[in-house]
Amino acid sequence: MKSVRVFLAALSVVFLPSCQNGNTESDASTFDFEDASEVITARTKQFTESHITGDLEFLDNVFTEDARAYPPGSDKIATQADISAVNAQYVNEYGVSEFTEVSTNRYGGPDFVVDEGTYTMTYGPDNTSEAGHYINIWKRVDDDWKLFANMWTVMPEETD
Repeated sequence: MKSVRVFLAALSVVFLPSCQNGNTESDASTFDFEDASEVITARTKQFTESHITGDLEFLDNVFTEDARAYPPGSDKIATQADISAVNAQYVNEYGVSEFTEVSTNRYGGPDFVVDEGTYTMTYGPDNTSEAGHYINIWKRVDDDWKLFANMWTVMPEETD
């Protein structure tokens, strides 16, 4: 429960500034949610495929400079360099053979878009399968969309 409160507090920090004087009316009037959503869908596909193909250059550059990640059961990863290290670990040490993210809800505005969904991943020499939920917060940076925050939970395995 504490992690949910921390995440909700983080979301308010992200969205409150964009609701205040930082956005101009022209930003909101020129924002096309469908266009942003298409870009984010493509970037998400690149993100998952890069884990499989080992494209660390893409993974290093898809996150904002002030990005953070919230892995399950771990402390927050608070720097772009540390996020890159975790991605490299998945790619180089674990070997990801399958990874998909399926968006179930997307919302936001000209500065941030939240993408909620489910994921599945298969990795490691024993082909460990993992499934769960994710929340990605995409931030517009110089007319591009980059990952600002990445949080995921692993669903417990079903037993017979």
